[in-house]
Amino acid sequence: LATVRGAIDFRRMRPKVAWRIPRPTSIDSRHSIHSNMPRAALDRRAADGVPLLIDFCSQPVPQFRTVIGLGGDVEFEFVESPVGNMGRMTCVTGELLRRIEPRYRTELYPDLCVIYPVRTPAEVLIFDLLIHESLFGDGEPPTPELYSDLFGGGPGVRYQPADRLPLHDPLVYLGNGPDVARTPDIPRYPEMLRYALEQTGWNGREFKLYRLRMQYPTMPTTLMLRKPLPQRPA
Repeated sequence: LATVRGAIDFRRMRPKVAWRIPRPTSIDSRHSIHSNMPRAALDRRAADGVPLLIDFCSQPVPQFRTVIGLGGDVEFEFVESPVGNMGRMTCVTGELLRRIEPRYRTELYPDLCVIYPVRTPAEVLIFDLLIHESLFGDGEPPTPELYSDLFGGGPGVRYQPADRLPLHDPLVYLGNGPDVARTPDIPRYPEMLRYALEQTGWNGREFKLYRLRMQYPTMPTTLMLRKPLPQRPA
C-alpha cells in the first residue's frame, strides 16, 4: 500500500497552535489499531523520519518536531510559523507500507476500508483511491460513507447508526492511471502520483482511480471508502 497525503496552501490563524500530519494505520473488525507494519518514505531524501515528497512541498521545506501520539506512535507536528499568507505552506508526504492488511477476506478484515479523519478546516477535500485492476473482478466501485465524530469517533471507535451522516458528494470513476487525476485543486498532481508509483515499481496504468471531492468538508468527521474483499480462491 502506498499513501500520498498533503495540505495545499496551509495557513494558520494563530501562531502557536499545534497541528500534526496524520500517519496511516490499520484498523481491524475488532477496532484494534495496528501501526507496526514495515514502512518507508517514498522519497529517499526525506530526513528526520518525516516522509516528505520534497519536490512537491513549498520551499523552504516545512519544518516539524517529533511528538508521541495518543497510541504511543511517533507523529510529526508543524513548528510555529507566521499566521495567514506570510506562513502559507504546502506539505505533501508519501509512504510505502508492507504487509498492512490481507489480500483476501478474513474475520478481522472482511472489507477493504480506506478512511480519512477530517480534522483540518479546508476549502476542498480530494479523496482519491487507486485500486489495482486485479484486486476485484466485479468492477463495482467502493461505497463512500461519512460519520460524525462529534460524540467520540475516530480510529478504533465503533460508530452507531445515528453517527452516519448524509453524503451528497458522489464517488466518481475517472479512468486508469495517474494522467486522469488532473485537478485545479492540486498543482502537479498527476506528476506527483507518477513519482509515487515509480518509487514502488508499479505500473500506474493498471490502477483504477476513484475520486470523492468535497467542498468545505464537515468536521470532525471520518470519511470512508468501503468494499468487501474477495474470498481466497479454493
